[in-house]
Amino acid sequence: MPVIMKLGLISGLSAVVNSNPQLHKDISDLVFTPRADLKDIDWSKAKIFVPSDPTAVKWIVGDIKEIIGSLQGNSAKPAIAYLGGNNGKYNKNSLETRLATLLCKANGYDLTPFKDGIESEIIHQAVAEKIPDSTFRVIELEKESSNSKQNWENALKKGMLDSVKTIVVIASAEGAARHIGTLKAALKAHNINPDDFNIVAYPYTAAISADNLKNVQKELEINMAVPKDGGKCDKDSWSESAWGLYRTFIEMNSIKRYSAKGDVYLTDEQKKLLKNIFSVKTLAFALGKAAVTEMKKAPKKLANLFNKER
Repeated sequence: MPVIMKLGLISGLSAVVNSNPQLHKDISDLVFTPRADLKDIDWSKAKIFVPSDPTAVKWIVGDIKEIIGSLQGNSAKPAIAYLGGNNGKYNKNSLETRLATLLCKANGYDLTPFKDGIESEIIHQAVAEKIPDSTFRVIELEKESSNSKQNWENALKKGMLDSVKTIVVIASAEGAARHIGTLKAALKAHNINPDDFNIVAYPYTAAISADNLKNVQKELEINMAVPKDGGKCDKDSWSESAWGLYRTFIEMNSIKRYSAKGDVYLTDEQKKLLKNIFSVKTLAFALGKAAVTEMKKAPKKLANLFNKER
């Protein structure tokens, strides 16, 4: 999928998705998770889990502030756990590092501390600058994991889910389903029934200005019009910009890949949606057709990109 995005085929995907209402609905229903109603949560038995994302500090802080703001007049304090170590990927001069640098800068901070630091510690510090630690019943940090699967495996091993009834996952609107599926797979691997928990999401919407989106599209070699208001990635707007399309398709492909390995648990309905999306008559055919068109237009560029991927 990253190769396809770098080829500029995302504009073709836009046409396919936006001309097929059923495909659009299936992707939206698979990838995007509804936001929990905070009024329904017993915070004395709830814990907020924050899988780290260095490019999303601004939005993570915003989500936690919203949750705390909703608790005015409520004597119960939530517990919170930050998940994430350091996998070293931002020390490489890769496309991912360049994009992360751009996105952090767009949100008013620098990626540099994350290159050698512990992600959960840095994000906790950013939250603590806005919300005192005393606001929470318990604060825990998981510092060893380098991917989403390890986030939840380590949380289980460290007892972070003990005595918890409601798990509130803070993740991007398009990433929450994968995180919840990864959590459920980890629970099942430890012979724990996911239904023993009330697992909900409080997702943030990743947004980007028009100017910053132009820079990102340049890095990804995406040739697509930039909306005047920039891009948003939520259930209502994801197909309107290269920003939303790229993020949504990356997550959709991750759900497909990791559920096949057993690392993401899917409900029967999610399995049905995934099968429909990747059927030969819809997305798979469209991707193949777009790739052939691009090869005819720029065979040398295509060859160079595949050589880079190797």
